[in-house]
This record gives sequence, C-alpha cells and structure tokens, in this order.
Amino acid sequence: MKNNFRQVKKLFIIMLVLTAFLPEAYASRARAKSMIDRMIQERKSGRVIEPSRLELEQRRFETQVERLLRRQSGLSAQELNMGTIREYVAKFERRPQELEALAEVLKDITSRGNVVPAQQEATANLLAQASKLSERSEFMVAPRDLLEVNRSWTVREKSQLADIMMEARQIAENNVGKTANQAFEEALSNRGLLEKFRQRCQ
Repeated sequence: MKNNFRQVKKLFIIMLVLTAFLPEAYASRARAKSMIDRMIQERKSGRVIEPSRLELEQRRFETQVERLLRRQSGLSAQELNMGTIREYVAKFERRPQELEALAEVLKDITSRGNVVPAQQEATANLLAQASKLSERSEFMVAPRDLLEVNRSWTVREKSQLADIMMEARQIAENNVGKTANQAFEEALSNRGLLEKFRQRCQ
C-alpha cells in the first residue's frame, strides 16, 4: 500500500514538473511563429509595427531574441538588430519548411526549464552569424541546417562552426567579389574541414 502511494506521489510530481515546462515551450514557439509571420507582412507592406504596439509578452520575447543573438555573437546593435532578423526571415518567405525550422530554432534558444544554457547560447551565436552572412548573398546554412546542428551537434562543434562563419564574414568583407558561400567554403578549407563539412551536412 505504501509503495503504491509513493509511486502515485512520484508520478504526480513528475506531472507537475512537465506541466510547468511544456506550456513555456509551446508559448515560445507560438511567439516565434507570430514574430516570423508579422515580419513577412512588414516586408511586404513596407510598414514596420512599432514594438510598443505589440502584446507585452510578445514584445518581451522579441527583445529577448534580439539581445540573445547580440550577446552570444558579440555583435553591436548597429550590426545586428530586428531589421537584420527581418531580412533573414524574408529570404525564406517562399520556403515554409525553412520558416518552420526557424521557429523551432527560436523556440529552442528561448525556452526555459529543462534546457542546457550552453547549447542554447551556442545555437544563438550560429543563428546570428548565419543572419549576417546571409546579408551578402544566399547562404548555404539555412534554418533547417541550423535546426539539425542545434539538435545533434555538441557545444564545441557549434562554437567551431560559428568561428568559421565569423572568418567567412571577414573573408567576404575583404573580397567584394566573393559570395557568402564562397567565403564560407574558403574558411572551411583554411581549417581543412571543407570535405568533412560536406560529408556531414550536405
């Protein structure tokens, strides 16, 4: 009888923990989807909705995303802001699977509770770097790739990839004629990782 009571009590505690964290994850994804959908509409209309007009929790979420990407990448407010993210979203306007993946990535880096902060931070840095590289031209590491990296790569591997993206940005800035992909492949080659990356990611 006592054993049964303990099992029920243990199950009840587990359920409480799950109900405490699951709604947050769902809420994060809903806010990410809302942000992405609105940014696409803003891009089409040419009119940006002022943050003060957003619902409070939505505004907090988007502020969190912007600050997180800047903090983990070391980029300034001039280098990375909501305009940067809006342009990145717009590149996948006609690719719904990429937008769904981006919503998942945003959910994963902003969720709280049963998460690994170092993993979230490393993924946030990757998203920031990919957004910046995409400003130059189409970049091969799209949101679906980032989602796969987020879920299966270690923090160390993510950090190495982010460093390579930073090097690619520098290469592109110093060579006006290079595309983002060409600069990225050169950065990979500089470290002897081009073939390994192709085998693992393409």
